[in-house]
Amino acid sequence: MPFTKHTLLAIAATLISLSATLALPAAVPATANTLQARGVTPNTQSCTATDHVFWASYSTDIGVNYNGGSGCNAVFDALNSRTAITNWQCVDDGAGGTQLWFNAPVGHGGEINDGLLSTYPWVGGQFNCPDS
Repeated sequence: MPFTKHTLLAIAATLISLSATLALPAAVPATANTLQARGVTPNTQSCTATDHVFWASYSTDIGVNYNGGSGCNAVFDALNSRTAITNWQCVDDGAGGTQLWFNAPVGHGGEINDGLLSTYPWVGGQFNCPDS
């Protein structure tokens, strides 16, 4: 059954009213900025992976200065010499550290950790990227 013009106008008015009611405040509290710039403690790291059966998607936040990406090629080469790396991204983590995103075959967490440690030997402890 098609809607009448009157029904459509009533629905539109209701949606506009709801959007005004649910809108965000004009000023976002200052605490919101700290959520964007969490990062990890300097010279530490955090690594997680999502298993996709044949490959894993890795997210690694490293508390080492991003420095305009000057270390990105070295860490890519270290990883790619140990295992196949695809969908490579190396960016500022929002807090000045280095954020890596990439895919690698499942079961290669040890090779990934070795590659990261060879590039960032001063990072405290061991890298903890899982196999998947």
